[in-house]
Parts: sequence; structure tokens; C-alpha cells
Amino acid sequence: MGKTIIYVRDGDEAAQTPHTDNIWEFAVYNEAMSFAKWLDYHYISGSNGDVFVCPTYDYNSRSGIQAANQIYTPPEANDSSFVRIYGTKHIKRPNFLITENVLDMMHISYVHSFGNQMSPIPYEIKYEDTGDYSGKTTFYYTAGPTSMSSIIGNAKQVKVENEFHLPDTTVTRVFAGNIIKTIVTNCYPVGKNESILHFDLYRNFLQFPIFNSLFQMQMDITLKEDIDIINGIYDSHIRGFMNTKYDVTQLKYREKWNRHFVNEKKNQTKKNNLDNK
Repeated sequence: MGKTIIYVRDGDEAAQTPHTDNIWEFAVYNEAMSFAKWLDYHYISGSNGDVFVCPTYDYNSRSGIQAANQIYTPPEANDSSFVRIYGTKHIKRPNFLITENVLDMMHISYVHSFGNQMSPIPYEIKYEDTGDYSGKTTFYYTAGPTSMSSIIGNAKQVKVENEFHLPDTTVTRVFAGNIIKTIVTNCYPVGKNESILHFDLYRNFLQFPIFNSLFQMQMDITLKEDIDIINGIYDSHIRGFMNTKYDVTQLKYREKWNRHFVNEKKNQTKKNNLDNK
């Protein structure tokens, strides 16, 4: 199964999982760990204070397959009008299920307390490919009466941009009047039915540090609501048994994942079998 990658974030316990993909994987460097050990085995790159590893390229021997994709950094990271908080969550569910849940536009109003269950259906849905490894859906929905979009943004209509960047990055950008909130997630497996979710939340309002705890609390509530839902999904229906137009983002994510990784691994297996004959 290829090399073992060690994923850590400052303060987290290390977790190991084998990969064979020639693509940048999310990881975060822990200062307690010798950075030289990373360089001995993997091709490392930093972006926005995070660390990404390409498991198929051996930095020591300068051999192997280099990453085919670019590391995604949201524009908010370089915009001084935004402030950032971040966190992690250990979730005992498969990483692809967690990622696809974030990309599901219908779950916003039905699952989350800040949604609008009285008018939950998104409209003006438009998907676009933004690259070989990425895609974006733009849609609108009616703001919930108790949401920040209504109370602070004084918005009746909310615009959402929901993006994915393979292998495991999602971006949810919410526009409500003049306020913008962007959540970026990375989710990777640490076991067959176990994952680590990292999130960054950017905002261009309530920027003083005193408000950080408010948004951390909001993220805690949001993630708990998500976990309660995905814990109730039967394993036999984990990929769903019917699809609608509202599933376009996660279906496109799945399609590109299968095209670039499942097919690639099948082709590599065939090549290895021929080489061994």
C-alpha cells in the first residue's frame, strides 16, 4: 500500500495511514517532531501555515511521482480584511462521507440550527468545473430568521459558493449582504472508519479577538449537528441510493475522485502485474 504518512497538527497525536496517490495530502507540522525526518522520506510543502505531503515522491532520492495538483490556499488567507480561527475534530466515520456531507447543499437548512427549515430548498444552482481536480457550485437560499446572515448581515437571501479541491479540501463561502464567512476543511483517514477533520473559518465581520470564542462555539455546534447526522447513516447506504439535482457537488467530487485515483490505481496495478511476469 505504498509509504506510511505521518499526519500531525500542533497539539494533536500522530496518526498513520498508507496512501499511494500522487497528490498533495493535508498534514500539519508538529514542532515536537523533527522536521528533518519529514524531509528524509517525503516531499513537503508549506501553505498558509499548514504542511502538505506528497507520498509518492521520495525527497531523499529525488525519485518517484511528483504531485499533479496545486495546493489550494483560499484568497481570504491573503486578505487583511479577514480574520481566521481553526480547529480539529476526531470523527469515527469514513473521511469521504464527511467530505461529501460538507458538500451537500441540502443539509444546510435541514441539519443546522442556523438554517431555514421553513424554506430549506436552494435555488439558482449552477455547477462549474474549475480545474482537473476541482469544481464549484453556486446557489442561493432564504436566510434563516435567527441566523447571522439575517441578524448581522440584514440579508433575506444568502449566496453560497461550495467548492472542492481534491483530494480532501472543501470550501464553503457564504455571502449575506456585506458579510462573508468562509469555512475551509480538510479531512483525512486515520483508520477504516475513523478520520480527522481540520477546519479554518475566515470572516470579515466581528473581527476583534473577543469574538473568536463565539465562532469556535458555533463551529462546535455545527460539527456536532453534522456528526449526529452521519452517525445515523447505514453503512449499506453510505453512498446513497438515489440522487437529485441538489447532489451535483458531491457527485462531481466523487466522479473526479474515481477518474483520477480509482482508475489510476487500477492502471498501476495492471502495470505492476505486467512488470512482474
